[in-house]
Amino acid sequence: IEIFNQSPRKGLEYFVDKHVITNEPEEIAQFFHSYQDALDKTMIGDCLGEEDKHHRQIMYAYVDQLDFTRMNFLAALRKFLAGFRLPGTLTG
Repeated sequence: IEIFNQSPRKGLEYFVDKHVITNEPEEIAQFFHSYQDALDKTMIGDCLGEEDKHHRQIMYAYVDQLDFTRMNFLAALRKFLAGFRLPGTLTG
């Protein structure tokens, strides 16, 4: 977790090398959801915001795994933003 919280790319490589997760976008996204309280939300946001194809697939899988059923827009937006910080936003 500490490695990921310092460098998402190195953290993901470590998790894959140690067979904690595979490099599949769906599994990485599920890992983010499962450990969002331990992982740095800014680092999750940075990872989801990377522009290469693999990270974009992780972002899509992350969003697809969220369930907004029977939620009003504001509650859904809060749920969406609860698991990560948008890249470039200030933390307070």
